[in-house]
Amino acid sequence: MLLSGVGRLSLTAGLIVFLTACGGQPMITGSPPALQVGTSAVGSSNASPQALLYISSVENSRPNILIYTYPTGRFKKKVDRSALTFPHGECADKRGDVYVTNESSDPSSTAIIEYGHGGVQPVRTLTVNGSATQCAVDPTTGDLAVISSRLAIFRAAHGKPTYYRFPTGFEQTACDYDDKGDLFVNGVTKKAPARAALIELPAKSGTLAKLKLPDISEAKIPGDVRWDGKALALGDGVNTIFRLEINGTKAKEVGIVQLYGGADVESIWIADGDIVGANFLNRSVMIWSYPGGGQPLKVLTSVGRGDGVAVSPPPRK
Repeated sequence: MLLSGVGRLSLTAGLIVFLTACGGQPMITGSPPALQVGTSAVGSSNASPQALLYISSVENSRPNILIYTYPTGRFKKKVDRSALTFPHGECADKRGDVYVTNESSDPSSTAIIEYGHGGVQPVRTLTVNGSATQCAVDPTTGDLAVISSRLAIFRAAHGKPTYYRFPTGFEQTACDYDDKGDLFVNGVTKKAPARAALIELPAKSGTLAKLKLPDISEAKIPGDVRWDGKALALGDGVNTIFRLEINGTKAKEVGIVQLYGGADVESIWIADGDIVGANFLNRSVMIWSYPGGGQPLKVLTSVGRGDGVAVSPPPRK
């Protein structure tokens, strides 16, 4: 349950909120904002200062993709807006390339825009049928998975995709690969729209399989799903992350992460011992310790309605 006075923060443009374990101490500064206090991997030696945080948003009908330094959270630049219509979900590969689903007014297809690390101009555009929401990159092959009316897989993130039909009655939301190349897709079913559902496309398999989940409630907008290196992190669309261990066709709950201050956390990204979440309701992006959760360690305001987040690692030399 959200803490009183924390779960629905009122954030104004250009305001950075310093949060400690006991409460918040506001400080007004420039815009766009960022701050950190407390202890976590934020700012630690195992997180490269050259990594970048990408935030997709649409505010007042104006699409944006904002780029911040990560983990320091300093605003760096925006990508060129001319190619954007409705940027939504994001994912990144280990080379630092970022992929953004860019919906249009025509629901028959969606563009997937690729940006090089720190780049503001597209380096490649892919297309999928239907209205795409989220994406993921296979760390073992470089394949790009895109969630649309069907599951689309681009081999090595190039060319035309191979499509897979979802099970009847399954309404997909997001996806991610584990470190073995198994792809997991979360969502809900028409029979149980308030309960999380999960399916898997095992590595080197062409068949989607339903997984048995513990009873996990989902908000009206189901949450994201990300592999955290040891377990699958499944969001409830509000402020809770369920860590799941997958054994065969069963998922076992092995932990719960509470994101205080979260308000309709629609998109998440896990990197360097922290979790980044786009707060759809609060028009902000927050960073929490992971898997500790608790109070946010950093708050980015003036980002618009956050729809997607991803951390681009620095390119390897």
